[in-house]
Amino acid sequence: MQNKPILLFVVNEAYFFVSHRLPIALEAQRQGYDVHVAAPVDNVWAPEDYSIDELTKLGLTFHKIPISRRGTRPWQELRTFLALVRLYRRLRPDIVHHLTIKPNLYGGIAARLTGVPCVVYAITGLGQMFVASEGVLRLLRPLVLIFMRIAFGHGNARVIIQNVSDRGFLVNNGVVDLGGTVLIQGSGVDLTLFKPMPEPAGEPVVILPTPYHLMKPAVHVMGWVMREPLSTPAQLQMLREGMTGDVEPMRCELGVEPREFTAENIRGLLPERWRNNSKPK
Repeated sequence: MQNKPILLFVVNEAYFFVSHRLPIALEAQRQGYDVHVAAPVDNVWAPEDYSIDELTKLGLTFHKIPISRRGTRPWQELRTFLALVRLYRRLRPDIVHHLTIKPNLYGGIAARLTGVPCVVYAITGLGQMFVASEGVLRLLRPLVLIFMRIAFGHGNARVIIQNVSDRGFLVNNGVVDLGGTVLIQGSGVDLTLFKPMPEPAGEPVVILPTPYHLMKPAVHVMGWVMREPLSTPAQLQMLREGMTGDVEPMRCELGVEPREFTAENIRGLLPERWRNNSKPK
């Protein structure tokens, strides 16, 4: 009996894989691949009732790996890298599909060292490392770019990128060649699950889910949009994905209680240079 080719997904959170890549894995399984998933066992964004067992029930093989999503301690990062090297040597996957920045970085180098035949790098966003304007992350950026050039240098690989801005950044910094990239603008939406609904009656409410590092720019953009008086008062509820109860970081960042803003409050947060007709960039 011929062994099935092994497809390994490596991601920094199993639930992110379930919400964004599970249909791809199940289709690969249907086409004859033996599908494996490597991720930490803890989940930051998952519902309380989520369990790793959901993957194994679908016939996927799960591998626990240590990843600190925002950590910068060298020994933690080395531990992650060595765990991936050991996994690749033991499993001998035919294809490794990396998701999120650390699996792409450490997994890419590990794949080259262990002779993985084919690699897919999926850039879902460049993350805080390339958004930060100060602090340790900004200082580490040039070093990370060097390692990215090494990690993305596999001879048989494709880099999936979700927007032209990220693609331009990676090409201009010598991380990837344009010909080795594939632009897929977003992970897609299942229109059988998400359908248009009529607008609710009453006062309009704008929901702005956004990660913490985009909170301030998001408020500024919303402020620019709302710089003209509205016909009816509108409330803006700031909800951070998976962390709606933890408002202290946002309070410190914005200087106001972020649970609820009026249109006037939002305009008050707008930088002076945006209070004319110029659009924020």
